[in-house]
Amino acid sequence: MIGRTISHYRILEKLGEGGMGVVYKAEDTKLKRTVALKFLPREALTSQEAKARLLHEAQAAAALDHPGICTVHEIDEAEGQTFIAMAHIEGQSLRERIASGPLALTDVLEIAIQTAEGLHDAHENGIVHRDIKPSNVMISSGGQVRIMDFGLARSAEQTQLTQAGTTLGTVAYMSPEQARGEMVNHRTDIWSLGVMLYEMITGQLPFKGDHEQAVMYSVLNEPPEPITGLRSGIPLELERVITRAMAKDPNERYQHLDEMLVDLRSLQKFSQGGTTSLPVAPSASSHAARPRTTRPMILVTLIAVVLVAVVLILTKPWERGSNVDPNRVVVAPLENRTGDPSLDLVGQMAADWITQGLSRLDGIKVVPTMSAIEYARDAGTEAGRKQETDQLRTLAKLTGAGIVISGVYYADGENLQFQTQVTDVEQGELIQALPAIRGPRDAPMESIEALRQQVMAAVALHVSEAHVTGKGSPPPAYAAYREYMLGMELFGSDYPQAIRHFELAAELDSSFLPPRVFMIYSYSNQGRRAEADSIYRIVDSNRGNLTSYERLYLDFLGALLRRDHAESMRLLRRLEVQSPYRGSIRYLIARVALKLNRPREAEQVMSEFRRWHDERREPIGSRGYHTWGFFVWADALHMQKKHSEELDIIRWAVEFFPDSEYFRISELAALVALGKLDEVNIVLDECMTLSDSREFQCDIVSEVACELRAHDHWDASPILRNRANQLYEEFIREDSVSEADRYFVADMLYSVEYWEEASALFEGLASDNPDDIDYMGHLGCLAARRGDRDEAVRISERLRRSKEPYLFGENTYWCACIAAQLGEPERAMELLREAFAQGYQYSAELHRDMDLQPLWDYPPFVELIKPKG
Repeated sequence: MIGRTISHYRILEKLGEGGMGVVYKAEDTKLKRTVALKFLPREALTSQEAKARLLHEAQAAAALDHPGICTVHEIDEAEGQTFIAMAHIEGQSLRERIASGPLALTDVLEIAIQTAEGLHDAHENGIVHRDIKPSNVMISSGGQVRIMDFGLARSAEQTQLTQAGTTLGTVAYMSPEQARGEMVNHRTDIWSLGVMLYEMITGQLPFKGDHEQAVMYSVLNEPPEPITGLRSGIPLELERVITRAMAKDPNERYQHLDEMLVDLRSLQKFSQGGTTSLPVAPSASSHAARPRTTRPMILVTLIAVVLVAVVLILTKPWERGSNVDPNRVVVAPLENRTGDPSLDLVGQMAADWITQGLSRLDGIKVVPTMSAIEYARDAGTEAGRKQETDQLRTLAKLTGAGIVISGVYYADGENLQFQTQVTDVEQGELIQALPAIRGPRDAPMESIEALRQQVMAAVALHVSEAHVTGKGSPPPAYAAYREYMLGMELFGSDYPQAIRHFELAAELDSSFLPPRVFMIYSYSNQGRRAEADSIYRIVDSNRGNLTSYERLYLDFLGALLRRDHAESMRLLRRLEVQSPYRGSIRYLIARVALKLNRPREAEQVMSEFRRWHDERREPIGSRGYHTWGFFVWADALHMQKKHSEELDIIRWAVEFFPDSEYFRISELAALVALGKLDEVNIVLDECMTLSDSREFQCDIVSEVACELRAHDHWDASPILRNRANQLYEEFIREDSVSEADRYFVADMLYSVEYWEEASALFEGLASDNPDDIDYMGHLGCLAARRGDRDEAVRISERLRRSKEPYLFGENTYWCACIAAQLGEPERAMELLREAFAQGYQYSAELHRDMDLQPLWDYPPFVELIKPKG
């Protein structure tokens, strides 16, 4: 063919060959331009199906006009050869780019975005490609992406061209429905784009096999290996995007490419300010490269140890026989089992280096090195030839430490191998047997530093009681643990920033579970349930690498996301048996008990938690769940109408957390319930000076208004209404406000019965977000309140028909509120029961919901909200 002229195209060279044809570079002698000619193989010309498909390719592609899609000039037949003339792209295919190695993050995102934009244009024109893969994506020398070969493209109106049971496309990139030979739509291209993204990042396919059927089985049945296990430095959000794109159920994928493009462009903006490449993750046995410590450095360390020893031996910082403190740690000198006495100092040097690292941890008290050496010697003498555990117990008794770090080191040729363990002597349990560390014997500090990072992470994780992990969980990289703790400090107050730290922790150590779990909590607590569910699926797809405790916790998390409260409680009770000393699990038990309308159980659990807390001699406030636990405790008492006890608990909490704004809201609720209205006004004045946050100030007015109404104190509302007026006047004077602020103000106005102003704001919010359940619910109740029954019923029916995911009965609950306002108590009760069956949860707010006020004295409602346990 080279040198021949077909029609008015002179063949220059062969570019490639595939199952659907041969492609040549050619010169268009009429228009003097270079083109690509694609010919159907001669042996396939007798197939009418193949001819029809080729003709369809040209027709489909010619209908598209987008810079990301290769331009088709014409289709023709000459000398018995059917061909398509298309633009020739100078550059290389994505397949060739990937063959050179995994791509930089910026390149991955740029190529993915351009490909998605081209495909989106095709989908908008009713065309599905059905064969997206790296060899069908060309990249010009200027970086422009062009999608090639619409040979499998299909019009949305056209029937399948293949025979029954036949599949098209390259198997490794096929969606499950395509592999099954089913009719496909645009979501099959989304799947293939996800596979391509995975391959660009990792350099390998997500679904593999020795033969075609094995690959198809993998596509249909097996989850891909998590990306973060193959490459480090990957934004977790990118893994979430790919996981969603490759969901085996088409209904769980992105439903349209514009949704995926939003996420990809957000990632691109983030990456432009940070990392531009995706470094290869080190193997499990490797450690970050560090400069080797020289022998003079070792001498400096030992001199420092000796100087510290002199002071400590003279001052004796602990009295022998002191009580064991669960947060005090002693590091015993590591035992030399090399057979070389000249290496004895290595064990003491390791103990000192680890001790220095542990001293940096918050909430940890560390026995200094030389005291540990002295006491370890005494422990060995006192224990005699007793077992090692007896010696550790004696060492703990002498130093008052509840946690003992011990270990040994062996000779392994020219290397040393260190093996350490962390023991909770107080409970008589092994906390962690750490993986072995191996390194050159002539530069032991390199290995000792890696050992120190291991021990610091294991101890910090144990003391912080990150309840997601259990016995046997590998310790995380300490850098990952630090990022996780930075996220925990922001958890509950600044979720976006907390998520950033959790993402970085997960990137630093892909096997560390807690950051991912608290990303799920963070998204869920913001109402971003799709993101929470997506991350849960990523973790769940890798559950085979988790410990039994972590899998159990993951099952609990799944039940929590499904709003299956009974199953959540069952799993928490199992977790409690495995970790009876974890206060965070008890907090979760109390919280779920409230959702099941069992406040007495929640109160009992929190009382037990307080006793446990006192036994541990742990200062209040050293755990995040202490803060949240006070709220649960107060709500449990409020639901039982134990308002005096509720007020005592909240005021006790305020002593420890004087800057916590939302404790004051709980305090106000208790004061209103007790009828102490003079104190209410005093606390209200104090609250308005605590924070200038519009959300906080509007919440105060809303909560107090609802509580006043529920306890027959609405006659005291004028003062509250004046506060609402002031906040509203400040609001309307502003030039621009966020959607969140508009909602807070609208909800506040609604709670003080400023119906007209509230209605105007909610109508504006609903016009911007017409599917928002909360906006619709408020508007439905407002219509019922003003007597517009038809409008209220119309909104209620729309709420019932809502197909929004992750509602868990919220739309049904709003329908119940509308029915109550329409004077239909039986219908309202039927809907309430249905809402709870769908996952809607009980809470302390239920008794004071102003939209259910017509039911407050209705016996079936009184029985429904009566505490059950």
